[in-house]
Amino acid sequence: VVPDNREGFAFVGEFRNTTGWNSSIYVFLLGFLLAQYTITGFDPSAHVSEETVGAATEAPKAIVRSIYVSAIAALLINVAMIQATPKGQWDTIAGGFLNAAPELFLQSVGSALAKLLLFIAIVGQFFCGMASVTANSRMIFAFARDGGLPASKLWAKINPKTRTPTNSLWLG
Repeated sequence: VVPDNREGFAFVGEFRNTTGWNSSIYVFLLGFLLAQYTITGFDPSAHVSEETVGAATEAPKAIVRSIYVSAIAALLINVAMIQATPKGQWDTIAGGFLNAAPELFLQSVGSALAKLLLFIAIVGQFFCGMASVTANSRMIFAFARDGGLPASKLWAKINPKTRTPTNSLWLG
């Protein structure tokens, strides 16, 4: 969103795609990554349900709560980032909000701390991605072991050297 009135509200204006993504299919496919991060949020709730008192009701509540709390937090962070973008910066920050975080960090705390914050964010993204792959491969192996997937024998095969289901890991 590019505000018409630089002093106005963040959601007033026209949309201009300056991200460099020429086709919306790429953005659509990247949107699946958000679903992976949601799975990373509620998957631990499901896995620890065995140790939960009243697991039949408390585990589903925790799963649903993790989804809506994450959605509310993400909305608040996105609105805060949009509102914090300095007036007049919408044309200089390529892609508008898409690339605003590094600029906001730089203007707020200086170069060295901004680099540290971005490094922390990148490491967090890496670990979130690894947790997604781990959860996916565990579920793929569990379903394949029980014959619930096409080519289950392939996905449930255990590597004799590492004693892990590497095929399900690569599929995930």
